[in-house]
Amino acid sequence: MEFTTRDGLQSMVLTLGERGSVYYDALTGEKAYQPAFKTEVVDSSGTGDAFFSGTVAGLIRNLPLSKAVVMGTRLASLTIQSEENTCYGTPIG
Repeated sequence: MEFTTRDGLQSMVLTLGERGSVYYDALTGEKAYQPAFKTEVVDSSGTGDAFFSGTVAGLIRNLPLSKAVVMGTRLASLTIQSEENTCYGTPIG
């Protein structure tokens, strides 16, 4: 992760599709893998947007990156189980 220091990145999340995601927080030094939740795939439309939105929502709520990524993973899992590309009214965290 030396390029994060060199380039001044404070945090980074890489999505791996059905394999989950990995993240790094330069402020805490935490780096980890977040597996995807076992999910019945109905329609994958909007799943990446849901992951991003859930993660950002967690960060806005001042959650640490590790918990924000779980929140994004949960919302992506709920979205992929829906025939719609959103999951209105579903609590995520």
